[in-house]
Amino acid sequence: MGKSWNAEFLRKTDDRGYPTEYLLSRIRGRRAHLIADWRPLVLSDSPVDSLALTRYGSIMTDDYPEAIRQYLLKEFGWVYSQMNRTLRKIFRPFFLYTELSTIFICLRNAIGKESGKIDSILSSSLLSEKIKKILRGDLLSALGGLEDYFTGLSARFSGLRNTLENTGLRGIELTLSTGYLEHTVHSKLHPVMKDFFVSVIDSRNILSLYKYIRLNGKSVPPFITGGRISENMFMKIAAKKDLLEVGSMAHKLTKIASETAPIETSLNRMVTRLLRKAGREPLGVGLILDYLWRTSLEATNLSILLYGSETDRRIITEEMVQ
Repeated sequence: MGKSWNAEFLRKTDDRGYPTEYLLSRIRGRRAHLIADWRPLVLSDSPVDSLALTRYGSIMTDDYPEAIRQYLLKEFGWVYSQMNRTLRKIFRPFFLYTELSTIFICLRNAIGKESGKIDSILSSSLLSEKIKKILRGDLLSALGGLEDYFTGLSARFSGLRNTLENTGLRGIELTLSTGYLEHTVHSKLHPVMKDFFVSVIDSRNILSLYKYIRLNGKSVPPFITGGRISENMFMKIAAKKDLLEVGSMAHKLTKIASETAPIETSLNRMVTRLLRKAGREPLGVGLILDYLWRTSLEATNLSILLYGSETDRRIITEEMVQ
């Protein structure tokens, strides 16, 4: 497997030896504070004022995306800090996957040499101090440092500087996210975690196919291996450029009619349903992952709500994952 999932990627946190049931009890309490009914917020003339009554009330600033993201990372950090060694080993692939977005945002800011913004972005991150130091450098040195770390996991991460020259930062993000998902799903994972990553891969592949056909793309997008649906199936539909077949594929996978909700929303709801069911497994891994996923979706819904103040309320409701 190469480099192990240890503090080289995620920050060091002492193992406090808390039993798993202790964390499960705490999460059950925090889960009660998740927003269960979005209708009052969607219909409110001032969602910001309404959010003052939720756990997000203290972070409402003009920079909504960053404030919401920082809150999400702090919550993830709290869960990670409460985990014992066994749970951390199970969840490290998930936490590093969520931190890929932190890496991407830092790289974008490195182009403009926005060191202050990078420090702010990293303030609540679970990334290790070594990775944070790399991300505080200029773009090329950051890519070199990231390549050194990630090629320890897999050779597929090599050549990031060449990728930058050929396809820009978008290519870097695609290389890291695709490579990470393919490497992780073929690694030894807890069954609940395995199901999660397989579902993420299926969702990303379907969405890529949908966008390719919908926008009449010039070249077929690369599909991530390791999902339930074969690359051959995706290539056949891509050749036909038939959106109806994409909708049929999404419906078979999600059991949600594609015409009743945006396809990305349907795919997220599929993962939500999977994790709610997994939340009943006896060891508690599913319950923890369900909470982390729902907290992440809550942050996404808040962004949709706050940026959609001028958007039709019906459209906002359809785009939210509940």
